[in-house]
Amino acid sequence: MQTLIAILGGLVLGLLGTYLLLVLVKRFDINRDKDRARRMLSEGRIADSAEFRRITRSLAGLRSDREARELLTRLEQLRHSEEEPAPADCGAIVSARDSGTGALPTMPAASLGCPYCGVQLRSAPKRKRKCPSCGQYIFVRTRSSDNQRLLLTEEQAKRFDVERGELRYLNRWLGVLEDYGVTKTDFEIRKQERSEYLGVRASDSGTIWEIFNRLATNMTTASARDGQDGLDALYYSMALFLNEEGRDSFGMRQQSAKAALEGYRRSGIMKVKISANDDSCTACSLLNGKVFTIAEALRTMPIPCKECAGRPHRKDTAFCRCTYSPADD
Repeated sequence: MQTLIAILGGLVLGLLGTYLLLVLVKRFDINRDKDRARRMLSEGRIADSAEFRRITRSLAGLRSDREARELLTRLEQLRHSEEEPAPADCGAIVSARDSGTGALPTMPAASLGCPYCGVQLRSAPKRKRKCPSCGQYIFVRTRSSDNQRLLLTEEQAKRFDVERGELRYLNRWLGVLEDYGVTKTDFEIRKQERSEYLGVRASDSGTIWEIFNRLATNMTTASARDGQDGLDALYYSMALFLNEEGRDSFGMRQQSAKAALEGYRRSGIMKVKISANDDSCTACSLLNGKVFTIAEALRTMPIPCKECAGRPHRKDTAFCRCTYSPADD
């Protein structure tokens, strides 16, 4: 009998050890994928599409991990930005001497002209260089819609960069709004309505913010009526938007945290714990793992952390990424 117990005990310990090893390996893989996602975002491009698909699949499986969801959203925004068309106005500024058809000429490279003086270049430049005739710098940009190189003056290159940045910004946030059922057509209609009301061309950022607020009003009503969840994620997106605009996002992060707590309470969860990120600041790391009742958390609002020094999105603005999760009884 004792031998049997010893054998069973050994089996249990072996299974437990295997389970713990698998958990550690899984945690290692998760942290590795998060690190690769951060690196991809910091580089601002998708160098390996196969790795991108693998990382997004991995992050999509971490539904309870707020940081994973945020990384996944930002990766999808990066993918949308890389698929976007080039600014429409820039297609016609291939060269100051070009016919203005809107496309880089497909004639031999030797016939390409300097955008300043029109002298024919012996070869199409791949990067910025001086014109051998007039001495002005020729700037090179690639149009993503057809992968053609554009030869631009300095002023044209600046305008191209500004318009491309504006288009990436718009596409990124239209992708977020699409998650809430707002289409590009809806956005354009609302922008036109705002322009007519204001008497001037409405800004993209102002229109996006108004749509966000309308969504928040509708979701607040739905939440009060039938307990619909999702308001915390919407407020979090609004906080990210304010942060990107360089505006104070702390109040909106508080709204997100409060909505998350209310959602847990409706689900019958009475205690929550705070989860910080691996790269959180010292103040947020001190909160990691602390447990609160729902009532305590709503009364004291420990997160977002008021002393947070983390700057994951902008170098000049702190943004607390701490989240709540159900606590074990």
